[in-house]
Amino acid sequence: MLAAGDISNVQAQAALEQLCRSYLAPVLAYARTHGVDLHEAQDVAQEFFARLGFGPVEFSETDIRSLSSLWAKISPNGSDPLARYLWDKHFCKIANGAKRGKKKCSTFVKELNRIVNGNSIFDPELFKKVTLSERTRALLQHDPQGENLKRLNRFLLEDAFPDEIVRRNDFTDLDPERGKFRSFLLTSLKRFLIDYWRRRKAQKRGGGKFVLSLEQAASEQSADLRPDEAFDRAFALNVLERTTAQLRNEYTSNERAKLFEMLYPTLTDDKPGYAEIAEALGMNEGTVKVAAHRFHRRYGALLRDEVAEIVATPEAIDEEIRYLFEALNLQRRR
Repeated sequence: MLAAGDISNVQAQAALEQLCRSYLAPVLAYARTHGVDLHEAQDVAQEFFARLGFGPVEFSETDIRSLSSLWAKISPNGSDPLARYLWDKHFCKIANGAKRGKKKCSTFVKELNRIVNGNSIFDPELFKKVTLSERTRALLQHDPQGENLKRLNRFLLEDAFPDEIVRRNDFTDLDPERGKFRSFLLTSLKRFLIDYWRRRKAQKRGGGKFVLSLEQAASEQSADLRPDEAFDRAFALNVLERTTAQLRNEYTSNERAKLFEMLYPTLTDDKPGYAEIAEALGMNEGTVKVAAHRFHRRYGALLRDEVAEIVATPEAIDEEIRYLFEALNLQRRR
């Protein structure tokens, strides 16, 4: 997972996307604590993952912070070589007779995507006044082709116009020296929401309360928590649910589904009723206790494997497990 910090590694990118999407619940929980209904929270999550860099590389209108500023910077009056190149090659033909409104933004974005999908626009002379990001420099070292070439062109445009074009996450926060996946996801979400609320502040949503479906009822348990606490709690539950699903699959594949269902409550029961379990399964109590010991040990091993995927080093596994269990016991701060 940590290899995703190498933006040129397509397999690492795919692995990170799968990991992030498997932790959708914490993202929804965090958004819900900011007063949005489930429907908008789902929209927030979808846009958030797109902003992380998952999905199409092409620009959308929401990626443009200031269209008027972009037009000003690529106008033919300037002396910047990149601006002159973009104007002569791409934008002069769409400038004449067009108003800088929403329709113009869609036309502008369409032209940006022609650049993204074309040949590399990098030229040392054109970009000599641009500070290239670490991710851009990394891609330039690998002679990018296909999707990576598209990604390079987008990154170059983002570097050239940082105040006008929304920057996709470059995953540098996944460096082993910089922390855990949980922290990366939460920090990225906070950054995204700052921009999201800025773009949404002038919009008013319709009346009426959104009614949660039964499968979303569990998210209500986070209603009395602060946003960070709700995120951590949902994240911890997600880790445990993924671990449980793996253990259930192991027992089901070995025709021990009934044993799993009977032993699963013993993970949190201070005084498990082994005698009752033995009677229900037609086993003696001693055999059940041995089976429960193996069950608990296997669950612990799977949990460590799961947490190993979201921390930087093996040494951080125990600390993260303690943190996640503490998160499950969070109470509202008064």
